[in-house]
Amino acid sequence: MVVIRTDLADPNPALRDFVALRISNEPHPKTGDRYRVYPLYNYSVAIDDHLMGLTHVLRGKDHLNNTLRQKWIYRYLGWDPPHFHHYGFVSIEGVVLKTSHIRESLATGKYSGWDDPRLGTLRALGRRGLSPEALRRYWVEASIRPIEIKFSWKTLYAHDRDIHEATSPRLFFVAKPTELALGCDHPLVGHAPVHPDRPEMGLREVSLPEGENGLYRVVVPLEDLSKLSAAGRFRLKDLANFELSGPREARYIGDDLSILKQGVPIVHWTTPEGVPTVVRRPDGGEDQGISEPLAMEHDDAFVQFERYGFVRLEVDDEKGSVTAFFAYR
Repeated sequence: MVVIRTDLADPNPALRDFVALRISNEPHPKTGDRYRVYPLYNYSVAIDDHLMGLTHVLRGKDHLNNTLRQKWIYRYLGWDPPHFHHYGFVSIEGVVLKTSHIRESLATGKYSGWDDPRLGTLRALGRRGLSPEALRRYWVEASIRPIEIKFSWKTLYAHDRDIHEATSPRLFFVAKPTELALGCDHPLVGHAPVHPDRPEMGLREVSLPEGENGLYRVVVPLEDLSKLSAAGRFRLKDLANFELSGPREARYIGDDLSILKQGVPIVHWTTPEGVPTVVRRPDGGEDQGISEPLAMEHDDAFVQFERYGFVRLEVDDEKGSVTAFFAYR
């Protein structure tokens, strides 16, 4: 055994005459019995880093003692040490990150792959549509600090929203869709902006199908419909104003937007012939519903389901359906 002589009076016992090389008579898996003396971690790393011309070493703060040991080696060999930067541990809550657990779960079929949205892998974040630039901005802002860091999903989502907000198309998605019949003496056609702040992106035009007894049909969220009985009047967003005339019927009462100043609720909607859609959330839950027909034209696109959240879409042309991976609200 070869040791690096330091200061036996050093208050840090980890730095007192630490081992540099050891003798082993066991055959090496690659070189057999050709060698008997082998360098240990700190000695080999210091030599390698110098020979490779490393100027900066980034490592966790759990390596502080190793850094001090390696500085002894640099001092003895007359070399200038690189700049050492130490950072604290990062705790990330709410997702699975342990690779051994992921591998075991993949083998049992618990997860669909490394991009399963319940995981915290880069592939999973990418499948949810989060931008690599948002991750870069997050870590530049977090910087390298010798303290423990608690990862903030809220901050990451804020960075991603700054990137996507101005370009993401808007679409209607109705969770737990419930059909509503509308009475009107003229055809009903909705005109919603693709993006509220970018008129150059155009309009989404949806014509309502006429059903029995001359009534037009839409689907609205069950949660919204249960609240309308108390309100009476309401506005279907970017369509028209209506007033309840029965449990699941309403009649047209005009287009005047000033009705909103009276506190009339706004309800999102789409047609019953819209696109069957399932939203997969990072917590493992799913929301079943219907999105507007235009969703079929947004394969691999990052969009905002209005009043719901930002999602990335995967379109199945054969089934005529969409799977949306939830990113954030």
